[in-house]
Amino acid sequence: MVDHRLRVRSVRVVLVIVLLAAGVRLVQVQVLQAEALSEKAARQRTQQVRVPSVRGDIRDRTGGKLAFSVTTKALSWSPKAMRARYAKSGIDFGARTAAIAARFESVLHDKVDEPELLARMRGNEFTYLAADVDPAQEREITRDYKGEIGVETRIRREYPGGTLASSILGYASRHAASPDGLMHGWFGLEAARDTVLAGEPGSVTADVDGGADGVVIPGTERDLRPAKNGAGIELTLDSDIQYNAQRQLAEYVASTGATGGSIVVLDARTAEILALAGAKNFDPRDPHGPFGLGNSEATGVPAATVPQQPGAVQKLVTAAAVIEHQIAGPDDIVEMSDVGTVTLARKVGPDRYAAMLNAFGLGTRTGAGLPGENAGSVPDRAGWSATTLDELAIGQGLSATTLQTTSMYQAIAHEGVRVPPRIIKAIINSDGTRHEQPAPENVRVVSENTAATLRAKLRATASAGIPGYQIAAMTGPGDAQTPVTIAGILPADNPRFVIGIALNSPIEAAPLFRNVASYLTQRFSLPLSTELPR
Repeated sequence: MVDHRLRVRSVRVVLVIVLLAAGVRLVQVQVLQAEALSEKAARQRTQQVRVPSVRGDIRDRTGGKLAFSVTTKALSWSPKAMRARYAKSGIDFGARTAAIAARFESVLHDKVDEPELLARMRGNEFTYLAADVDPAQEREITRDYKGEIGVETRIRREYPGGTLASSILGYASRHAASPDGLMHGWFGLEAARDTVLAGEPGSVTADVDGGADGVVIPGTERDLRPAKNGAGIELTLDSDIQYNAQRQLAEYVASTGATGGSIVVLDARTAEILALAGAKNFDPRDPHGPFGLGNSEATGVPAATVPQQPGAVQKLVTAAAVIEHQIAGPDDIVEMSDVGTVTLARKVGPDRYAAMLNAFGLGTRTGAGLPGENAGSVPDRAGWSATTLDELAIGQGLSATTLQTTSMYQAIAHEGVRVPPRIIKAIINSDGTRHEQPAPENVRVVSENTAATLRAKLRATASAGIPGYQIAAMTGPGDAQTPVTIAGILPADNPRFVIGIALNSPIEAAPLFRNVASYLTQRFSLPLSTELPR
């Protein structure tokens, strides 16, 4: 009996101790730690949500948009949060969701299915109700339901010209692994100038529900830090010239069976790149298709990135050196066979020939602003053998891109002054402030007299003439290692354009040159040459 009473007393003592401990803990939690715990809970309910910046436009020289961003809205729904809110406010959940679903259908029409939408709204999981919604439509949908429908800003990149200059522009989209959640470039100018175009994201503080997905509770957004939108880029490209060059090249390659090729059109005075076309072009409408991101030919710009032996168009270097150094008369360069060219080059000598190669910019990148540009290759003068000069004179033993070759002829068109080509004309901030890109440093290659002499004499070798116009050009027939090439000046008596073409098959390039040149004469209503070549 005594033992029983002792056990009862012991239990009572233990219970009292437990209750006292619980009471102390309760006081500690409710009084002493209340503020800290409240702050911790608030932190767990609060998130910094990114506000995406709008990526800058890429435009052509006339202001036409080649790539631009469109702001769209994604509308979401959190059933658990809305059930709790409606219950607290005395709102009928079924009636309210029916009204919202009807509003979606009335604004978006066949873009949504009202019964299916309503079923998802009355489920238990967070869901997106509509994506890619125009901001004006979003405002109409949410007008009477502020704080109930979640609104997320998204940015979509548009390429209105499709494949127009697409391999130059590149491609941008949201990267799954991007830490800032922004759209970034995959290749081309979109990648090379990503820091200029992307801008900086902003942020907003918002409450999130207690679920694992941390869904933002509509209507709780606050403390907005606006995004800084990206700057735009204005290119030197002329969309019409670019479109014609791409079309002409594609049709010519298809009709002749050539395996590839490139076209470059430069402004003769400024060396601004007006067109830069390749035979294969990236398709931004199907980025994962056959001409998508996985196709290196479609995402490349061979005119600037693929160097090849220039062949006979390289004979311009010998002709320029011969006239500039008064080694032979102008009549000696009219018919420049391989043997004749080598003979003249030997008279020029290795040192003066190497200096002329350097002045024409061969062996160095043009600095045009194109990603992946290749410098080509020229043998170091110290390593020349007894046959190096002979090989170089006829366009062998070195490599150059079509852009570099065309740039050589631009120097002759521009009174002997080479202006390094460029493709970016200006950077335009989101506030409209315009920053013209610095003009490249010009290089005097030959004298004005030598340039004029070359233009006059090259007319006699031109095989791509246009009735009524003078053309100063050189052609290279090509072989297994050398593409078929042609480079020329239009018109020779008053240079406006320089055209360079390379084709990867043994076919004639002159007809394609003539087609491109004819378009330019018509597009710009070029006056007829006052003196036709004899």
